[in-house]
Amino acid sequence: MCSIFSISRGRGWALVCLSLWFTLGGKAFSQSSPLCPEGTYWYTPLRLSQGERKLAVSGLIDTGCSFCVVDSTFAVDSCRLSGAALTTSYTRAANGDRVKVHTCVLDRVDFCGTTFLGVKCLVVDLKGKFFAYAPNFIVGENLLSAQPLCFDLRNRRLSVGEREGEPAVVLHWQTRESRDGTFTKGIYLKGRVGNKKVRFFVDSGGRYNKVNSDLLPAEGREQMDLPRGDISRALRVQQVQVCRNVETKVDDWTTRLNFVLTDQSKAVLNFDFLRNTVFVLDYDRREIRIKR
Repeated sequence: MCSIFSISRGRGWALVCLSLWFTLGGKAFSQSSPLCPEGTYWYTPLRLSQGERKLAVSGLIDTGCSFCVVDSTFAVDSCRLSGAALTTSYTRAANGDRVKVHTCVLDRVDFCGTTFLGVKCLVVDLKGKFFAYAPNFIVGENLLSAQPLCFDLRNRRLSVGEREGEPAVVLHWQTRESRDGTFTKGIYLKGRVGNKKVRFFVDSGGRYNKVNSDLLPAEGREQMDLPRGDISRALRVQQVQVCRNVETKVDDWTTRLNFVLTDQSKAVLNFDFLRNTVFVLDYDRREIRIKR
C-alpha cells in the first residue's frame, strides 16, 4: 500500500519454504498464477490455511511491505484468529508515524506454486483505513524475496524462476535496514526526474508515483482531487498537484510517468514504470531484469 508495513524481527519467527517447483539444467519449472490489474495495483490468487480452514484470497503484490498483511476483520471472521493468536507490536506509516498493530503466524500460505509454512503477518485494520480500496491480504517481502519471480505484465502471469532470453536492461537496487528493525529490506533505485538526481523507493502497493515538488517546474502542473491515506489515518480526498508524462530515468531504464507532487524528500514508484514489460524480481541479487 502507500504505507511501509514493517516490524521488528523477533527470535523464533521461522519461515519454512517447501518448494513445489523443481530445477532441471538450471531452469526452474513451476505453476504460474494469473496477475490481475486493478488501476496501478497487481493482484494474484493465493490459498491461506489456518487450522482446518482453507481460504482462497486475492493478494495485493506489495514490495513496500516487509511482511505480509492480513485485514483485521478478515483475520477474525474468515481465518478465525483469536485474540490469543495475536501479538501487539508497532510499525511505521508512510508519513513516519509509529502505529500500533498486531502480528500473527499463519499456518500455511500457498503462493505461486510454493508452500510457505509459519508465515509471519501483520494484522491491520485495512478496511477501516482504505475502505473499498482495501485488500484482505497483502503479499509482502517475506514471500516475494524467497525466490526469483517473473512478472509477465503483458500476458498477466506470475511465475517462479528465470525467463529464457537475455535481459534488455538490468536494474541494480540498493537496500537498507532501519536501526530499530522496523524496515527490513526495501528496493531503492537511483534515477532522474526532470534531469535532477533522485532515489526512488519501489512500492508496488503505492497508488501513485510521487516526487518532491521542487524537482519539477511550476508550469504544466494540474490540480486534482485524489483519495490518499495510510495506516495511521483513514482515506480521504485531498487536493494535490500532478505532473503528467514526465521523462523519468530509473537506473538505465527510461520511461514517461505521471507524478503526484509532495513536500516529502522520498520519491516513490509503483510498478507503472515497468508497464507492458516482462521482468524478473530477484531479491538475492538485488536486481530487476527486464527481458527483451
